[in-house]
Amino acid sequence: MKKDEYRAALLIVYTQAMVLAAYDLDEMIAAIDRAEALGPIVDPTLWKDKRQSMAEDRAVLEAALPLWRMGRELNEEGEHFE
Repeated sequence: MKKDEYRAALLIVYTQAMVLAAYDLDEMIAAIDRAEALGPIVDPTLWKDKRQSMAEDRAVLEAALPLWRMGRELNEEGEHFE
């Protein structure tokens, strides 16, 4: 891999980490948990229609958690990509 490609890829990862850090992924996952727990009781038809997409959303959010944590740490430390 060329130096420029490496730096470009790293810049993209840093940028995405910082963007993700602006959101509360833990709360988003908690909201899915609440919807999964209450959905069958409150609105079984809607829950049945949305449960697959909620599972997919959860999987994506959980996959993003390490990058999100890194972005939050970078924000706290005031670090940036150079």
